[in-house]
Amino acid sequence: MLRLCRLIVLAVAVSACAPSPYCEQGIDGPCTFEAWDHACADGNDPPCETSEPILADRSVDVLPVELGGTSLTYVVTSFSLSAPDDDRGVVGFNVDGIDSGSGWTAPDADCEQFNEDGPGRYDPAHVGADNAVAGLVGTAEGLLDPADCPASAPDGCFQALIADSLRRGAFLLAVQVRGVDSLDVDPRVEVSVHQARVVGGRAPAIEPSGELAAGQTLELLRTLAVDPDASLFRGRVRARFEAMDIPFERRERLALPPDHHERVELRFDIHSDGLDAMVLGGVVSADELVDEISAAVEPIFTNASATIRSIVESVADIAPTADPEVCGQLSVGYELAAVPAIIE
Repeated sequence: MLRLCRLIVLAVAVSACAPSPYCEQGIDGPCTFEAWDHACADGNDPPCETSEPILADRSVDVLPVELGGTSLTYVVTSFSLSAPDDDRGVVGFNVDGIDSGSGWTAPDADCEQFNEDGPGRYDPAHVGADNAVAGLVGTAEGLLDPADCPASAPDGCFQALIADSLRRGAFLLAVQVRGVDSLDVDPRVEVSVHQARVVGGRAPAIEPSGELAAGQTLELLRTLAVDPDASLFRGRVRARFEAMDIPFERRERLALPPDHHERVELRFDIHSDGLDAMVLGGVVSADELVDEISAAVEPIFTNASATIRSIVESVADIAPTADPEVCGQLSVGYELAAVPAIIE
């Protein structure tokens, strides 16, 4: 059945009239949302394949429509690559369909299986979350000249450079959520991510805390990814993209994080005053990462490619190659936050 098209108030676009792929019972409900998370089948403990969809508490009797298909825009104010934390969980997603727990110890375990996994930091039901690239940050920062870092120290240089790029407006991302009927549940919304800048190329307004202020007026320069079939459940949004190139400002000799990402997923809690508990994750190519890091450090460390490859492959955890102990891809996850913005 077709959802009724509604006029969008507050002068935004018209929501597409289309049946939701996640709510087949009817236009207004009841609605059972698809499973976002999967667990080990038959109550098996890790290590195991996560093949059992988690559908408990995924149904609602009525679909609210108080927002009438509005569109919301946000600007990213923080972007970090966080190491796994035993107490807080992993910033990332289960991109290999395996929950290896503390790692498989079988002699024939491959590179996907023997790497340790954990629960998602903001999605505890999302088990087997992966983030291998975070394990390379300390090594990459050790290749830097402290003078190249904002605090004149390699430790934390990655985060400091990204924060500086955000404050200067050299690295701005806008997130748009279109066709929103409710900030509680909506079986179909469109989520898009864009490279942006402040109108006129001006520097962003900054809060006393040092973060970007809400209410920035932005120009969208380039669309990075779109998911027309994202969904919103109990205030949390999930979108998935085949690929995304993230336009980091490349400075100094730090080649992390990589630009090109595949099998990308984005989740966040949505509020009228911002987005939080925000995670962007996917996989990156080991070969591309080796090439990027090698090129970045070549002026100082000549013939370093072989050493860099051995380091990257030691943590690569996705897509086993002909040698099952060596993977061709790495999982990655980022933690973000965003505040409302305006599109000119």
